[in-house]
Amino acid sequence: ADLFTQISSSAQQQFPYPAEFAQLGSAVIFTASDGIHGLELWTTDGTAAGTHLLADICPGVCGSSPFEFTPLGSRLLFSAGDGAHGRELWETDGTAAGTRMVKDLLPGVEDSHPSRFLKSGDTVFFSAQEPDTGREIWKTDGTAAGTVRIADVRPGPEGSSPAFLAAVGSSLFFEADDGVHGLELWKTDGTGGGTAIVKDLAPGADWGIHQVDFNPVFAVLGDRLFFIGTDPAHGEEIWSTDGTEAGTTLLKEIGPLSAGASPAGLVAIGTQIFFRADDAVHGSEMWKTDGTEAGTVLVKDIQPGAAGSGAFSFTAVGSQIFLIADDGTHGAELWVTDGSEAGTQLVADIFPGPGRGLPWILQAFTAFGNTLLFFADDGAHGQELWQSDGTALGTSLVADLTPGPESSWSALEAATVDRRVVAGGLWYFRALSAGDLKYWISDGTGAGTHLLAAINTQSSAFPIWSHGSLLEPGGIVPFRGGVAFPAEGGSNHADAWLSDGTAAGTFQLDDAGGGADPFTFRTPVVLGSSLFFTADDGVHGSEIWKSDGQPGDAAMF
Repeated sequence: ADLFTQISSSAQQQFPYPAEFAQLGSAVIFTASDGIHGLELWTTDGTAAGTHLLADICPGVCGSSPFEFTPLGSRLLFSAGDGAHGRELWETDGTAAGTRMVKDLLPGVEDSHPSRFLKSGDTVFFSAQEPDTGREIWKTDGTAAGTVRIADVRPGPEGSSPAFLAAVGSSLFFEADDGVHGLELWKTDGTGGGTAIVKDLAPGADWGIHQVDFNPVFAVLGDRLFFIGTDPAHGEEIWSTDGTEAGTTLLKEIGPLSAGASPAGLVAIGTQIFFRADDAVHGSEMWKTDGTEAGTVLVKDIQPGAAGSGAFSFTAVGSQIFLIADDGTHGAELWVTDGSEAGTQLVADIFPGPGRGLPWILQAFTAFGNTLLFFADDGAHGQELWQSDGTALGTSLVADLTPGPESSWSALEAATVDRRVVAGGLWYFRALSAGDLKYWISDGTGAGTHLLAAINTQSSAFPIWSHGSLLEPGGIVPFRGGVAFPAEGGSNHADAWLSDGTAAGTFQLDDAGGGADPFTFRTPVVLGSSLFFTADDGVHGSEIWKSDGQPGDAAMF
């Protein structure tokens, strides 16, 4: 692989918030940190000269951590924090001048934290939080005036925490908890009056719908939404709805009585939905449905008996469907199916014998023309980039990005939503190399797989996965000619530090931590010449603290 563009690297690389790629016109927008600007918007046209910082939304090293890229017309909507307004709704047209905040939903430095974006027509639906209503359902047309809360599904500050499923016709389906019915299926037409619960599958406060996670829990087929639902009589099974209570019905009782079939991984491919289910006879295996009870059948008992193959990650490439399954002999490997029992076959035993060639973690395959791109371990190279055309001969290692037995792909990558994108005949993705998480592009060949960028996330002193992280908006703030920031000074919790940019001028304000909360320095705000932040000293719980920037002067306010 050839060096493409070296943005920055760090010897003590840590994973940032999930980076994203999104195509906007002929460019690809993504997030990266060069060690100077923090995690910000970048753009590339696939060339070294065309890869550069797009906008420094949170000026300096703080980083705006953009995510949730969602196309709307000629723009991308996303969530970001500029250090002054908290995390809010932003947009870009691919230029620095055209990158702006759409609306400050929660005025001031607090976050409305817009998330779970879903585009339907010329509207993007999302959830956001306010102190009085909690997290509720919103919509935007990309203008400030057209960005409004649709409904307060759960009155009061707790919020209904909506998560969007899919748009079917003029209805948007989502799951929410109104505080009375538990987590159930809801729908909206974009108005408060047109927002209502579809059906209370589990009467009372029990949950009637499977919580949205990284494993697909819904699919659309024709004019119906298929989803994983639970009722007392059938347990967890697949249901379908046309948006009415009467039209919300059980697809088929696959599992025995109230035990349910624990379905997962619903993916609509052509005129059928493929999924995994356990009928208590064949174990967890691959099923398919045409939307009818009679047409809901087991595709193949890949691992005979009750153990099941655990088939998942169904991905269509041309006329073939790829999946991961374990037949009890070869371990978790790559399989292919045409939807029939006879046409369901092991593609290749990538890791010979019972070893796992593919990990038991939800892994996003990438359809690249008529080829599948994925990461696999052959026992010699670690988890590396592979390609397959559905045949054993056509399945091979593309590039050993981290030479030797070490892997360029890790479970931490799999734990995030897929951020890969195919644009302009190139696949943009993230992978590890020499211990660093970097950006890559590939045309599906070894020679055409190039390093795009190496991300710089700050040193291991900074808790990446916490409130107060340097990658979290507001985690680092200008203060007294320098910056205040969270770091672990040999402790297991983050405390307040101050720096003027020199080693001698970098010191811990005070150890306000020591309590049960391992990340104590949060929500820093500068007022006048004083720094205010929340911290837990192990005695008083999380309270407001104050410092005037002198060592040892931090005190509970």
